[in-house]
Amino acid sequence: MPYATVTLTRNFAEGTWNSLCLPFALTQAEAAAVWGEGTLLAEFIAFTGTTIRFRTCDTVAAGTPCLVRPAHTAADRRYVFAGVATDTWWSADATTLPTVSHDDMDYTGAFSAATVGTGAYVFGGTDKMYRLVSDMAMKGYRAFFTYRGTAQSKQLTWSLDDTITAIDAMPSAPSAASSADGAAASAPRDIYRPDGTLVRRHATTAEG
Repeated sequence: MPYATVTLTRNFAEGTWNSLCLPFALTQAEAAAVWGEGTLLAEFIAFTGTTIRFRTCDTVAAGTPCLVRPAHTAADRRYVFAGVATDTWWSADATTLPTVSHDDMDYTGAFSAATVGTGAYVFGGTDKMYRLVSDMAMKGYRAFFTYRGTAQSKQLTWSLDDTITAIDAMPSAPSAASSADGAAASAPRDIYRPDGTLVRRHATTAEG
């Protein structure tokens, strides 16, 4: 079985959940070797009512969008994965984006830059999720949510191991939102209270 050493260069927000999609499988032990002990992985397991549900896991299959919570990040943004089995890489057609679907929710990853459409949901640092009110340029090896239901605007929460986390207010200055999942902090967003209630549409700041 052929093996390779793979170097990933991208921004991650330390100590918070980041979307991730890799063309090769990743285990908890491998993630700890790259980002340090205490790093966690989580998989999208269900969409129930208004809640996107994740569960911490030990293994992520190749080409499966997931979440990673790095214990430590590198100043040079370079992360080395040793001993990657090249015959287990994601092998679908290059135009096919890897997607995990539950009910009316798709979690879609990309290995290169992509445009994420209005109405999609993205992670943006400090465990916050945003609903886009305009298209967003997303860098590679990240993922986003698309709601396929009939409601015009879906107000959501997300949960990890059944602990609910609300879609939260956007940051008012560039932060992990721009560096981690590519969500520009200055782009307009919908702002929600912790209970999921819409506070303000098309906001460019969380202040006021």
